[in-house]
Amino acid sequence: KESEIITPDKITIRGPTNDLQKVAHAIVSVDLDQSLTSTANAAGEIVLKDSDGNVIENEHITMDY
Repeated sequence: KESEIITPDKITIRGPTNDLQKVAHAIVSVDLDQSLTSTANAAGEIVLKDSDGNVIENEHITMDY
């Protein structure tokens, strides 16, 4: 079984300390039309979430990747 390779493997987030302290996770969701049987490329948006799983939308936080 092949493992997933995620690029970029790291991101940098910047913003006010109070806003950054709310970030618990950065995730990428990818919708696939079918089960994979071979290597495939897919793209998704990086989404920041808090510890309760809520999406963080904050204009003061930026991401570099």
